[in-house]
Amino acid sequence: MTEVDEAEYPLPEPEGLFPVSESILMEEREPLIDVFEENDAVKIYIEALAEIKNGMRLKVTEDQVEIAARDFCKSIDLSKYNLEREKAYYHFKNSMLEITLPKKERAEVLAIAQVS
Repeated sequence: MTEVDEAEYPLPEPEGLFPVSESILMEEREPLIDVFEENDAVKIYIEALAEIKNGMRLKVTEDQVEIAARDFCKSIDLSKYNLEREKAYYHFKNSMLEITLPKKERAEVLAIAQVS
Protein backbone atom coordinates (compact mmCIF):
# COMPACT_ATOMS: atom_id res chain seq x y z
CA MET A 1 0.00 0.00 0.00
CA THR A 2 1.35 3.40 -0.96
CA GLU A 3 1.50 6.22 1.56
CA VAL A 4 0.05 9.57 0.51
CA ASP A 5 2.09 12.69 1.13
CA GLU A 6 -0.22 15.17 2.90
CA ALA A 7 1.85 18.09 1.59
CA GLU A 8 1.11 17.01 -1.97
CA TYR A 9 -2.60 16.28 -1.31
CA PRO A 10 -3.71 18.55 1.56
CA LEU A 11 -7.03 17.86 3.25
CA PRO A 12 -9.59 20.69 3.16
CA GLU A 13 -10.17 22.63 6.36
CA PRO A 14 -13.61 21.65 7.79
CA GLU A 15 -14.51 25.14 9.08
CA GLY A 16 -13.93 26.61 5.62
CA LEU A 17 -16.33 24.30 3.80
CA PHE A 18 -19.66 25.37 5.27
CA PRO A 19 -19.50 28.70 7.04
CA VAL A 20 -22.45 29.06 9.42
CA SER A 21 -23.22 32.27 11.24
CA GLU A 22 -23.71 32.20 14.99
CA SER A 23 -27.22 33.66 14.65
CA ILE A 24 -28.32 30.62 12.64
CA LEU A 25 -26.94 28.27 15.28
CA MET A 26 -28.88 30.12 18.00
CA GLU A 27 -32.14 30.19 16.00
CA GLU A 28 -35.00 28.10 17.38
CA ARG A 29 -37.13 26.07 15.03
CA GLU A 30 -40.56 24.54 15.19
CA PRO A 31 -40.80 20.78 15.65
CA LEU A 32 -41.67 18.65 12.65
CA ILE A 33 -45.31 17.54 12.50
CA ASP A 34 -46.89 14.80 10.37
CA VAL A 35 -50.56 13.78 10.17
CA PHE A 36 -51.49 10.33 8.87
CA GLU A 37 -54.96 8.96 8.22
CA GLU A 38 -55.38 5.25 8.85
CA ASN A 39 -58.49 3.08 8.42
CA ASP A 40 -59.60 3.43 12.04
CA ALA A 41 -57.73 6.50 13.34
CA VAL A 42 -55.83 9.68 12.58
CA LYS A 43 -52.30 9.75 13.96
CA ILE A 44 -50.29 12.89 14.56
CA TYR A 45 -46.53 12.66 15.06
CA ILE A 46 -44.72 15.61 16.61
CA GLU A 47 -40.99 15.86 17.07
CA ALA A 48 -40.67 16.24 20.84
CA LEU A 49 -37.66 18.52 21.20
CA ALA A 50 -36.41 18.52 24.80
CA GLU A 51 -37.25 22.19 25.34
CA ILE A 52 -40.79 21.60 24.04
CA LYS A 53 -41.43 18.24 25.73
CA ASN A 54 -40.97 19.79 29.16
CA GLY A 55 -44.10 21.87 29.62
CA MET A 56 -46.03 20.84 26.49
CA ARG A 57 -49.79 21.31 26.62
CA LEU A 58 -52.29 19.50 24.39
CA LYS A 59 -55.87 20.53 23.76
CA VAL A 60 -58.08 18.21 21.71
CA THR A 61 -61.43 19.44 20.40
CA GLU A 62 -63.88 18.00 17.87
CA ASP A 63 -62.11 19.60 14.92
CA GLN A 64 -58.55 20.42 15.98
CA VAL A 65 -55.56 19.61 18.14
CA GLU A 66 -53.62 22.46 19.69
CA ILE A 67 -50.06 21.97 20.86
CA ALA A 68 -48.43 24.69 22.97
CA ALA A 69 -45.06 24.92 24.71
CA ARG A 70 -42.81 27.86 25.53
CA ASP A 71 -42.57 29.97 22.35
CA PHE A 72 -44.40 27.42 20.20
CA CYS A 73 -48.11 27.10 19.49
CA LYS A 74 -49.63 25.11 16.64
CA SER A 75 -53.20 24.15 15.74
CA ILE A 76 -53.88 21.21 13.45
CA ASP A 77 -57.21 21.26 11.62
CA LEU A 78 -59.00 17.92 11.80
CA SER A 79 -62.45 19.09 10.70
CA LYS A 80 -62.53 16.78 7.67
CA TYR A 81 -62.41 13.69 9.91
CA ASN A 82 -65.14 12.25 12.15
CA LEU A 83 -63.14 11.60 15.31
CA GLU A 84 -63.90 10.49 18.84
CA ARG A 85 -61.91 13.01 20.84
CA GLU A 86 -62.93 11.37 24.13
CA LYS A 87 -60.95 8.28 23.12
CA ALA A 88 -57.81 10.19 22.07
CA TYR A 89 -54.53 9.09 23.61
CA TYR A 90 -50.85 9.91 23.26
CA HIS A 91 -47.40 8.67 24.20
CA PHE A 92 -43.76 9.63 23.80
CA LYS A 93 -41.36 7.28 22.05
CA ASN A 94 -37.93 7.94 20.55
CA SER A 95 -38.27 11.73 20.95
CA MET A 96 -41.61 11.68 19.13
CA LEU A 97 -45.03 12.48 20.51
CA GLU A 98 -47.67 10.28 18.90
CA ILE A 99 -51.30 11.36 19.25
CA THR A 100 -53.95 8.83 18.17
CA LEU A 101 -57.51 9.99 17.53
CA PRO A 102 -59.87 7.09 16.76
CA LYS A 103 -62.44 7.61 14.02
CA LYS A 104 -66.13 7.29 14.77
CA GLU A 105 -67.56 4.06 13.48
CA ARG A 106 -69.28 4.41 10.12
CA ALA A 107 -72.71 3.33 11.47
CA GLU A 108 -72.53 6.02 14.16
CA VAL A 109 -71.63 8.69 11.60
CA LEU A 110 -74.51 7.64 9.32
CA ALA A 111 -76.97 7.67 12.24
CA ILE A 112 -75.92 11.21 13.18
CA ALA A 113 -76.26 12.35 9.55
CA GLN A 114 -79.78 10.89 9.26
CA VAL A 115 -80.99 12.56 12.48
CA SER A 116 -79.78 16.02 11.42
